[in-house]
Amino acid sequence: MQWVDLVATYLFALKYITILTAILLAILSLDDLFIDLVYWGRRIWRSLTVYRRFQRAGTGSLLDAPQKPIALMIPAWQEAEVIGEMIDAAGRSINYENYHIVVGTYPNDSETQAVVEKLAHRHPTVHKVICARPGPTSKADCLNNVVARIFELEDELGIRFEGFVLHDAEDVIPPMELRVFNHLLDQKDLIQIPVYPLPRSLHQFTGGHYIDEFAEQHAKDVVIREALAGQVPSAGVGTCFSRRALLSLMREQDALPFDTQSLTEDYDIAIRLARKGMKEVFVRFPSSRRDRDDELEATVVAVREYFPDRFMAAVRQKSRWITGIVFQGSSSLRWGGSFWLNYFLWRDRRGLLAHPVSFLATFLLFNVAILWAYELVSNDPYRFLSMFADDQVLVVLLWLNGFLLLNRLLHRIYFVTTQYGLVQGLMSGPRMLWSNVINFAATCRASWLFLTAKQRRGMDWDKTLHEFPELEKTVHTGALGEAAVARGMLAEAELNHALTERRPVERLGQTLLRLELISPDDLALLLAEQAGVENEPFDPRNVTPEQRELLAKGVARKYGVFPLRRETDGTLVVARETALLPVQLQGLQRRVGSPVRFVIVPQGTVTTALRMYCSDKPQEAPFSLLEKAVEKGQLSRSSAERVWEDYVHRQVLLGDILLGTHTIQSGALYQALLEFEDSDLPLGQYLVQKGYLSEQALEEGLAVQSHFQPTMRQLLAEADVDLSVLQSEEQP
Repeated sequence: MQWVDLVATYLFALKYITILTAILLAILSLDDLFIDLVYWGRRIWRSLTVYRRFQRAGTGSLLDAPQKPIALMIPAWQEAEVIGEMIDAAGRSINYENYHIVVGTYPNDSETQAVVEKLAHRHPTVHKVICARPGPTSKADCLNNVVARIFELEDELGIRFEGFVLHDAEDVIPPMELRVFNHLLDQKDLIQIPVYPLPRSLHQFTGGHYIDEFAEQHAKDVVIREALAGQVPSAGVGTCFSRRALLSLMREQDALPFDTQSLTEDYDIAIRLARKGMKEVFVRFPSSRRDRDDELEATVVAVREYFPDRFMAAVRQKSRWITGIVFQGSSSLRWGGSFWLNYFLWRDRRGLLAHPVSFLATFLLFNVAILWAYELVSNDPYRFLSMFADDQVLVVLLWLNGFLLLNRLLHRIYFVTTQYGLVQGLMSGPRMLWSNVINFAATCRASWLFLTAKQRRGMDWDKTLHEFPELEKTVHTGALGEAAVARGMLAEAELNHALTERRPVERLGQTLLRLELISPDDLALLLAEQAGVENEPFDPRNVTPEQRELLAKGVARKYGVFPLRRETDGTLVVARETALLPVQLQGLQRRVGSPVRFVIVPQGTVTTALRMYCSDKPQEAPFSLLEKAVEKGQLSRSSAERVWEDYVHRQVLLGDILLGTHTIQSGALYQALLEFEDSDLPLGQYLVQKGYLSEQALEEGLAVQSHFQPTMRQLLAEADVDLSVLQSEEQP
């Protein structure tokens, strides 16, 4: 048999495979065309009716709503390389204050535990959970441990969480995400925002195919799914559950809301909630995108993250999705209920058919390309393509599929271009072919996993290696004592002496000041270097009335800052004795409505200024007493300056005392300060009123504060000033 006969036989079989493939592909493409038509029909209708009667939502409606407590749930198995950057970035960017991050770790993952422990020390809103079982278990099992810890935190912090948000350790959380959730939690039980993968280089087709799929799905497919079925699939990140929804799931499974046997616990939950009648919504809230070239900003409030850029990593990830959605979903989430929900279940599960068909179509296209190239370059070629062109049924099917393919391609280019720009949009065409290969390989692997019944025994966490984008870093330069020694401000022996003499209620810097091992200015310099900001001198005696008007008293007390000046560009510069947390800086900027920059000033200066100018409780004016002593000849001016510096630098806030004596947790104090701004009470009485402290605990804390913090009268007495000749002056 000659080679021509072999090729003809091969092509004869291929012809009928092509006909079958074309029929199946046409059916699947017509299914997609239906979604396209509904999308454009709905979009045109809403533009002509809804948006002419109602104004589109703006950020003002989000910013005005009172902040409900929200918990962010992050499972972390072997995430030491990314979890720190992720949480630091979230603290800098999230436009919200009333939230707590609960990270699930494992007893046999000490590296991730160590990173999260450091984060918890820096951020009062971060809490570590150690799962009961060694890892890897499953993402659902880790989340169940996180949920249990969240309800324990409610008792410890004295709050009631209203929203529970899913995130992964590599997510870039959008600034307005929690504002969107907060706005909708009263009406909705599951809220999902879009997920837009961070773009890769144009030649990285594996990573690039994710942006193509998500750009279209989260701009069109999920929108229509919500409109027709009232159900929204959870993406596993950027998903918020209401308290009612979470408690409903916990009642269903003995306090375990997430199915530990499912590889796609998020998808499973969304379907279960919809069948319970819970309200679900997919929110595409416009983002104030400033720069089209800024890859971290989306056109809408959306989660950004890197997806795998290597073939096998993508296959493993997608095979997990297919196993959970198609195989496990088919057995645990039966057909039933509304027509539209069943229709979208079909669309979820059709990948078992669609992926092999699409791969086969790609294979057939490759064959046709070879035949066409052969006929093009040969002088007297055999007309192999005529075997296909002479079949009228096949020709009709090919024309139909050509039109449907063009429709798919144009939609893909449009949605990718909308989010990622024209170049990425045009590249989505060739990436479609590569995505067919990835999806087919993932389907084969998922089928193998199912047939070998691994998922029935409960599969371990089939982890995807994560990476976090390069963002602005939070500055951390090591321990204060080591920094002082490195700069020559302190000898090793002096540092060791300070560590042994440190009181439980003191920070190391306060101990160094008390022992006179370092000057207040040097300490401010060290703290400023650690925070990555500038340091400045500040004397509470030289505050002007105009300066005091720059910031409301309640806001100054809440954030422990004092206004210094407003710069020409409108930035408010405030003094602070220690670094402001990123979440605090964000909150302060929202409160004053302008950019805020903080500088580190010598210890005690802000505390003294707050008591002198921002307290609603009448207090004795310390500087007035000191001036009176000078006027009466009881003290020289130089001695008075030394007394004043001693007084200022030994002042300590009650909150620091309560934290140092472990009377209150940092997270609880943070939570209390969120509403302290509007209170007329001193902090201690406010904490008692809100149930954070008992009267006895407050009295003990005030006693410790009085012991370490001298009054001006005590210092004057120590300086041999005759207090009887001084007239006390009260400052209203």
